[in-house]
Amino acid sequence: MPGWNSVHNNTMSDFPFIPAGYHSVTPSLTCKDAVAALKFYQTAFDAQETVRMDDPKTGGIAHAEFRIGNSTMML
Repeated sequence: MPGWNSVHNNTMSDFPFIPAGYHSVTPSLTCKDAVAALKFYQTAFDAQETVRMDDPKTGGIAHAEFRIGNSTMML
């Protein structure tokens, strides 16, 4: 953003590049039935759901995050 640094006196190095608990690459998957996908990952890989944002229009999931081991994935 032009002028951003001069207005805020910050540089990007002043902020964490990778959020805590994430790695340098975080996969994001797209699926038609996120509820079923999450159940599958929990059963098959002992995934732990960490974030769920429901979509009130569809009754489905707009966004979810889960962990397998020490890695986070998104739906």
